[in-house]
Amino acid sequence: MVLSDHVELVKKWWKIRKLVFRVSNPKLLGDIPMSNMGKIEMKIDDRSRQEAKNLTALIEFQRSVFLLNKKNKRLTTMREE
Repeated sequence: MVLSDHVELVKKWWKIRKLVFRVSNPKLLGDIPMSNMGKIEMKIDDRSRQEAKNLTALIEFQRSVFLLNKKNKRLTTMREE
């Protein structure tokens, strides 16, 4: 599983144009075609706009849950010491 550091929904003239995924370690995306320096850009057509919005929200939510769990583990470890 690749954890995305940043997900961006790019709009131009009120229309969604692309989704941009960025990771801090470019090697994680090395086997994915069209990835460049830890970044993947996915062009969104008119039929997929709502799905792109939903995907962006889901990714941000999952990332928040991951970061919260990571902090909770760290706090638990600190309390046990």
